[in-house]
Amino acid sequence: MNMKIIQYDIRAVWNENKVKYMVFAGFIIIACICCNHSCKKLLSVDMGFWDYILWNLRGMKVIRKNEYIVPNAYWVFIQLYLAVVVGVYPVKDLHMAGQQILLKSGNRKAWWFGKVIWNILSVLGFYLVLYLSVTAVSIVTGGFKAAQPEVAAFLLENQKIENAGTELYMYAMAVPVIVSLAIAVTQMMIAVVFQPPMGYIWVCAVIAAGIFIYSPYSLGNYLMLMRTPVLLHGSILNTLWAVVLGSLLILVSVVIGSITIEKKDIYS
Repeated sequence: MNMKIIQYDIRAVWNENKVKYMVFAGFIIIACICCNHSCKKLLSVDMGFWDYILWNLRGMKVIRKNEYIVPNAYWVFIQLYLAVVVGVYPVKDLHMAGQQILLKSGNRKAWWFGKVIWNILSVLGFYLVLYLSVTAVSIVTGGFKAAQPEVAAFLLENQKIENAGTELYMYAMAVPVIVSLAIAVTQMMIAVVFQPPMGYIWVCAVIAAGIFIYSPYSLGNYLMLMRTPVLLHGSILNTLWAVVLGSLLILVSVVIGSITIEKKDIYS
C-alpha cells in the first residue's frame, strides 16, 4: 500500500500542476521575448540561453545603507508563483481522496513522505518548465551561447561579472533549486501543521528578508544571482553554506511534518 501512496502522489504532480505549469511557461516565454526585444533595440544583439537564465534568476543588487532600490517585481513574481504551485495540494488532499488512502493504509508516515516527494518533484518540474521555456525562446533568438558581456552588463545594471564561466552556470542550475526546495518543503510543513495561509506568510517573509537583509543566513539571497559569489566581488554569501542550510531545513521540516501527521486529527 505504501508504494500505491507514492504512485498516487507522483501522478498528482502533473494532475495538480499542469495548468499552473502551462501558465508559467507562457509567462516566461512572453517575458523573455519582451526582454530580448529591449536588448536588441539597445545593443543590437540577440540574447542567448545563459543570458535568459541570468535575467530570470538575477534578483536585485544588495541594498546599501541609505540607498533606495525598487525590488525586482519580476523575480518576486517567480518566487511567489512557485509558492502557489506547492501551497495547497497536501492540505487539500488530506480532506479529500488522500484521507481515504491514509485511512485504508493506516500508515501516516507513508502519506507524509508521499507529499514530500510530491513537493520535491513539483519544484523540480517548476524549474524544468523555466529551463524549457528559456530553451524554446533561445532556439529562435541567440541559441545556446555563453553569457554575453554586453548583455550581462545591461541585465545586471552595469554590475561587473567576476566569474562568467562554468562556475556561474553550475551555480545557476543547482543552488537556486536547492534553496527553493528547502523553502517549499518548509512551506508545506507549515501548511500541514497550521494552515496554508501560514505557509504563504513564511514564503513572503523569506522573500522580504532576502530583499532587505544581506546575510548568509537569509535564504532569499541565494535565489538572486546578483548577490552571489559568482557575480558579486566580495560577496559574504557562501555556496556550501547555502546547500548545508537548505538541506538542514528540508530535514527538519520532514521530521516535524512526520511527527505532526502522526498526532494530527485528520477529521477536523
